[in-house]
Amino acid sequence: TRHQTILLVLILLFSAMMPPLSLYSMEKLIDSTVNYIQQKGDISLTIFWGAITVIAFLVLALMTYAQTIQTLAIKKALYENYSETILKKFTHLQFSCFEDSSDHNVVKNMGDSPQEKILELLLNAITVIKDLISVIGFTILFIRISPWFSLFAILVLTLMIILHTKAMMMMEKLYVEQTKDERLLAYYDQILSDKKTLSELRINNAICSILFRQKIKAKNILDNRLKATIKSQLAIASSTIMFIIWLALIIFGLSTSLVSRTITIGMFVSLVASTNSIMSSCSSISENLSKFLRTNLRLIHYESFMALPSLSFTKSSQLNELDTPDKIIKICFKNVSFVYPGTDRKILDNVSFVLNGNEC
Repeated sequence: TRHQTILLVLILLFSAMMPPLSLYSMEKLIDSTVNYIQQKGDISLTIFWGAITVIAFLVLALMTYAQTIQTLAIKKALYENYSETILKKFTHLQFSCFEDSSDHNVVKNMGDSPQEKILELLLNAITVIKDLISVIGFTILFIRISPWFSLFAILVLTLMIILHTKAMMMMEKLYVEQTKDERLLAYYDQILSDKKTLSELRINNAICSILFRQKIKAKNILDNRLKATIKSQLAIASSTIMFIIWLALIIFGLSTSLVSRTITIGMFVSLVASTNSIMSSCSSISENLSKFLRTNLRLIHYESFMALPSLSFTKSSQLNELDTPDKIIKICFKNVSFVYPGTDRKILDNVSFVLNGNEC
């Protein structure tokens, strides 16, 4: 897995340099073509830069294919190594964990297939680095006009990334905080649709009460999400406005430079085209950075899950080899009390009774 990961990192870093290089080669291709039309250059130069442009796009396509292959290989290795470990942990959890609300939250927040989260964490981290390299490559192209273009671009793009990431993490924080409420809402749905519990609710005239609680809880969840969504969208809108202002200044500056003949047509076309790539890279950085932080939280829950107390078994008494009676004669409860973890209220208080083998 280590060698596959290193190879994947090299593939992604190499592919990060292709977009700026392809734009640069396209710039040279346009300029050489214009010079040839104006009879100021040789056709061989146009052919050369045309070939370089095609090769750059071809290499990028090959890197994308290689990335897919390596990702599948790493995914296979993670499934082989982690699936058995997670299943074993589930079967060996202490019984008290199934009665503890905080432990239930840990299991829910961990989610399904944590090995997928490990792979996602790796890919998000590498993709952020890849996009950063691409953005740096694009900004280097602007240095040829003026260092102020690049400095202003770095400032605007940094603020954009911060605002985008803040907006996405705002929503993620809300989802984590609403874990307990979502579990309660799912419980209401379950008891209202289950045949056994529904009949008990009818007997006790409790259906209206449960429906009312369900409605209030769902309203609170949605109201909080709406407020968080509005705040996050305002942050994203602010970053978009900043980019539009920067784009307008870039187009004005490039147009002025083109009219004054301080830049070539090829440079003008390539730099204008690069703005779209820069915007895409910044959005990708924000998205993958927030995913990285979000996935990292998931892995923290995974670590908390793996740290839950487990049952201990000797070699001669494994879980699947425990002695169980063929026939239950009698079960006797004497002065039994029970308290859920984290509370002081007794659910059972000094209860005693006897169940014979054929009784429920």
